[in-house]
Amino acid sequence: AKSGQPIAPMFRDECLRCLKNIVTATAAEIVLSSSWRLHPRGRTEVDKVLQQYGIGAVIGATPNLGGGAADRAREVAAWLACPPDQVMSFVVLDDLDLVGLSGSCEVTIRFVRTPAHRGLGPMEAQSATRILLTTRKI
Repeated sequence: AKSGQPIAPMFRDECLRCLKNIVTATAAEIVLSSSWRLHPRGRTEVDKVLQQYGIGAVIGATPNLGGGAADRAREVAAWLACPPDQVMSFVVLDDLDLVGLSGSCEVTIRFVRTPAHRGLGPMEAQSATRILLTTRKI
């Protein structure tokens, strides 16, 4: 979003409903890896939108190691290298193709790519839910 404009309009209703379905089915919590994590205003806006849909606030964020797909994949892997003890499973949702870029087999097998033109949809939500429910230990 441009400076001063709300971020909330960038979120699509269908995407948030799909995210809500994942969270409800799996009791998942959200860790941000997107650029929204880099700005306090972005984090606040994300939390507001999630709250409107009955989704819990973001519980953490990946470190900032750069800006491209390879950096994003490494950021996810870095966060996973020292996650809280209670993390039992994870899935990575992103419109960037992160497969193979993190150097982590775990990230690759738990990755669901979302189409950039529409975001998270029912098919991706179903895949994410399946990963969270069937691939438990990290």
